[in-house]
Amino acid sequence: MIFYVVKLLDVPSWKHRRNLESLRVLSPGFDNDSKMMVINRRSTASDLSRQLSSATGTTVSKQTVYRRLGHIGLYARRPVRWVPITATHCRLRLTWSRGHALGTPQQWSCVMFSDESRFSLQSDSCRTLIWRAPGTRYHQENTTERHRYGGAGWLVWGGIILGSRTDLHVQSVTMTGQIYRDVIFEQHVCLFRGTMFAEFLFMDDNDHPHRASIVDECLQSEDITRMDWPAYSPDLNLIEHVWDMLGRRIAARQPPPTCVPELRRALLDEWCNIPQDQMDNLILSMPRRLSARTIQRRLLQSGLSARRPLLGLPLTQNHRRLRGKWCDERRMWVEQWNEVVFTNESRVCLQHHDGRIRVWRHSGERMLNSCVMQRHTGPAPGIMVWGGIEYHSGTPLVRIAGTLNSQRYIIEVLEPAVLPYLQGLSTAIFQQDNA
Repeated sequence: MIFYVVKLLDVPSWKHRRNLESLRVLSPGFDNDSKMMVINRRSTASDLSRQLSSATGTTVSKQTVYRRLGHIGLYARRPVRWVPITATHCRLRLTWSRGHALGTPQQWSCVMFSDESRFSLQSDSCRTLIWRAPGTRYHQENTTERHRYGGAGWLVWGGIILGSRTDLHVQSVTMTGQIYRDVIFEQHVCLFRGTMFAEFLFMDDNDHPHRASIVDECLQSEDITRMDWPAYSPDLNLIEHVWDMLGRRIAARQPPPTCVPELRRALLDEWCNIPQDQMDNLILSMPRRLSARTIQRRLLQSGLSARRPLLGLPLTQNHRRLRGKWCDERRMWVEQWNEVVFTNESRVCLQHHDGRIRVWRHSGERMLNSCVMQRHTGPAPGIMVWGGIEYHSGTPLVRIAGTLNSQRYIIEVLEPAVLPYLQGLSTAIFQQDNA
C-alpha cells in the first residue's frame, strides 16, 4: 500500500512533487509549525476532512478536500479490478508468452479456442453504450431498466478456429467434468476433430471440470493434443472477445428476449450470425478497421460521447401508481418516521467489489499497483445477512445460513431477532420488502 505524505505549511499556494511514493502539499491558513499527515489512497474525503481537522484544529469541509487535492492532480477514481496474479502466475504467463511468441499464422490456424460463459435474461453487463451529451445522464432515453436480482439464464460453450466454429452448446445446469466429457467432447470436440486434416490443438482453461481425470482420459483415447495454458489468464483467450460480440448482439436485439426460451433461441441465432471473418481476425491478430474510430472521433467533435446508460428498475404504470399512492399517504409524516423499523437482507461476498471504493491518484497512475484492486474471476464465498434500523437504535445483525426462504425467515429472523426487538419498543412500524 502506498501512502501520500502531506505537509501543511503557511505558504500562499499549493505545490507538490510528482513522486509516486510520497506527496508534499503546501496549504495556507495554518500556523508556521509544520504538520505532517499521512493519507491513505483509499481514504474518503470525509475521512481526510476529519484527519485534517484533528491534526490542525481547523474545520475543513470535504468539498475543500476535493478541491485542494484536485489542484495537485489527485482525483477520486475507482481502482482498476484485476485477477489476483502471484509471482508464480506472472512467471508462467511470461514463459508461455515467450514460448508462443514466434507462432506463425499457420500454427495458430490449428488451435481451437474454447470456453463457456453465462448469459442471464435480466443481467446487464454494460456492453451496450449510448451516445449522450453532457448533462443528459438522467434523461429517460439515456437510462436502461435493470431488475434488482439477476434473472434466469443459460450456460453456453463454444469453440472457434480459423475458418470455422463449433455449434453453440446451451445448458441450464452448472458445468461438471461428466458433462464436459459426455457432451462437450463427444458431441462437439471429437466430431469437429474428425473433420480436420491438419494438426489439431485444443485449448481450454484450467477450470476444474476441464481438468477432471475422465476428461484427460478422453483426450488420450481420442488422440487430441491439449495446449498448455497459464492459470488466471482469461485475457489471453480469444473467445472471450467472441462472448462480448455475442452479448452485444443479444443486447441489441429488438425486441429483446423476454423469457428463457427466447434467450436460448437468440443465443443460437446470433452465434451463427457472427461473421466468421471477425473470428478469423481475432485468431490472426489482425488490426481493427479504422472506420469505427473515425465515427467515434467525429461524434466526439460534435459533443457526443459513448457512456454507459444509467441503470434503473423496470417500473410499470401500475408500479408508478402504487408508489405515488404510497408517497401521498405518507407525505405529511414527520414523527411517524421515527417509529419505522427498516429491514432487509443482503449478501456480502469476500472478494466482491461493487465500485464503492475510490482511490486518490494522478492522471496516468491508473495501472500502478497501489491503484488497483484484486478480484477473482469466479464467484467468491460470502454470507447472507439481515438487519434492521430504527431511529436511535438497530436490530442485531443476523447471519442467514444458505438462501433465505419463508421457513428460514421465520426461524432465523422473525422469532429470534424481530419479535424481541419490537417488544422493547413502545410503538413501532415494521417495514420489509415484497421478496
